[in-house]
Amino acid sequence: MGRIFVVELDGRSYRCKFCRTHLALPDDLISRAFHCRRGKAYLFNKAVNITIGALEQRPMLSGMHTVADIFCCCCGQIVGWKYESAHEKSQKYKEGKIVLERGRIVDEIDFSTEVYIDTRPSENIEVGRGGGSESGRDLNKWLPITASRKAKWWYSAFHNVTAMVGAGVLGLPYAMSQLGWAMGTFTILASWVITFYSLWQLVELHEVVPGKRFDRYPELGEHAFGPTLGYWLVMPQQMLVQVASDIVYMVTGGKSLMKFVELVAPSFHGTRLTYFILIFAAVQFFLSQTPNFNSLKGVSLLAAVMSVSYSMVAFVTSTIRAAHQHPQSYELRSHTTPGRVFDFFNGMGTVAFAFAAHSVVLEIQATIPSSPEVPSKKPMWKGVVVAYVIVAICYLSVALAGYWAFGSFVEDDILISLRQPTWLIAIANLMVFIHVVGSYQVFAMPVFDLIESYMVNKLHCTPGRPVRLFGRSSYVAHVVHRKFCSCETPKAPQQIVGMKFLDWYLKIAVGSALVGDDKVTVLEFEKRAWETSPEALAVKEALNPWRKHDEEAGKSS
Repeated sequence: MGRIFVVELDGRSYRCKFCRTHLALPDDLISRAFHCRRGKAYLFNKAVNITIGALEQRPMLSGMHTVADIFCCCCGQIVGWKYESAHEKSQKYKEGKIVLERGRIVDEIDFSTEVYIDTRPSENIEVGRGGGSESGRDLNKWLPITASRKAKWWYSAFHNVTAMVGAGVLGLPYAMSQLGWAMGTFTILASWVITFYSLWQLVELHEVVPGKRFDRYPELGEHAFGPTLGYWLVMPQQMLVQVASDIVYMVTGGKSLMKFVELVAPSFHGTRLTYFILIFAAVQFFLSQTPNFNSLKGVSLLAAVMSVSYSMVAFVTSTIRAAHQHPQSYELRSHTTPGRVFDFFNGMGTVAFAFAAHSVVLEIQATIPSSPEVPSKKPMWKGVVVAYVIVAICYLSVALAGYWAFGSFVEDDILISLRQPTWLIAIANLMVFIHVVGSYQVFAMPVFDLIESYMVNKLHCTPGRPVRLFGRSSYVAHVVHRKFCSCETPKAPQQIVGMKFLDWYLKIAVGSALVGDDKVTVLEFEKRAWETSPEALAVKEALNPWRKHDEEAGKSS
């Protein structure tokens, strides 16, 4: 390390609170009306004996600014920030100026204050022009992702379980019937390893810059690709995943609640799915007013317990059923080459959907406190490891037991195939409903954060309950509207993901026709239409080897 040269200022000066190094002169003081997360701050024309950190975009009540944290060159403590550029014309006067936090500096007659070591970034807020008094709370301290950083490592565990072990686990036996024993098991294990490694990368990247936390995906994108490209490259993709997941959860929740009510009270059979989806939406209108991500811990914990519970219900009941009677052979669902290719990609999509939880990893880690001695990545990684052990147990047990019990006769939701005992299947469907209620909120938090940040920065709304009530309620209403705008019957999650691979199937089908195998291609489309017809379902039911067993069990009950 090279020698540090320190500038000595003449006369009275402001010094570093921790090592008494000279920082600025009173003559360079512009305003005392600035504020930061830790209290008051002073604006200076210039400062000495400082080092400047990485540039970043920070939202403030006066608009977006490009700033850099500044550190004392001797002790390395954060003492304030420097304005590099302001996006609003009215804030251009700040460019090139230095802000020193009042709680981290002293003058020559103020050496009696208690020294407090804190290396977290400054997270500045609203400031006033020319010494004005325009100030407010730190925006990051109010936004739902960063409002509370008091989470424990086990919060990370159940947040990740809630986000990952979703209703997609119930479709894994169906994916096994499309892929087979070997390929299905390999796909699930490979997906587990790949996503586990990529999640570790995200945990490490959260604090890859010393003294800076990337609490949101767009912030990490800006660091990697620049302020403009990084933001618009990452933000739309994340929002697409979050909103699409919430739409799927709303439909899944409505279906699960409808199934529960039909099993418990058969007189309600035939009630439209719309009413159950509206009940789910009403619950979300209420839960969406939870102040911040950390306040959601109770709902998320309950959702995680429910997800593990209905996974174990599916595993145990499938195992008991398979022990009494199971298929003699385990052939693939389709018997033609184009059909097997389509099923292969559909099965891969189902497995991929089951591991879709990385879009909230940075936001989960943002709720965990961080310090130089214990950075947030340590408790976060501990929780991730626990979560992924639970994920491996749930996914493999449900996938293997469900396929073992039903083979190619398994439905796209294992709970549909498991018809007995009725009371246990009803409880499992209720567990699914409770779980997706919590999952909806976990995936909605980054959207809430973006909406409220936009309303404050761009629409100049005052942070508070009215902004939260309007912004979040509007989002829940929009998700309901998007669901009911669709003219089609809601598709199962694995069907939605499988549509991504439809283009591959069509190309293969066309290729088969070009080489003279057009008869197989046409028959494949006819086969798909036949499989969904009432006649085919009746034949399938008649050939079901468990039909007689179910009828006898129903009579005995």
